[in-house]
Amino acid sequence: MDLTIVIVNWNGGELLCRCLRSIRASRQPFAVRVIVVDNNSHDGSGEQAQREFPEFHIFNSGANLGFGRANNLVRP
Repeated sequence: MDLTIVIVNWNGGELLCRCLRSIRASRQPFAVRVIVVDNNSHDGSGEQAQREFPEFHIFNSGANLGFGRANNLVRP
């Protein structure tokens, strides 16, 4: 079994990093893929996540698309 986690972020700050640290610390017997869609945050949270979590897929949507549109950018 594999698991894909999609997180939509907009100015999540430390909350985003705490979430990603928790995922990193969990040990699973299956592959876990993490995708963060940053809705063009202006608090630096997307950039911080890219620096701190290079094993996760983090990209900027280019605008604040809202949850639904940002979540649907991701194709498994």
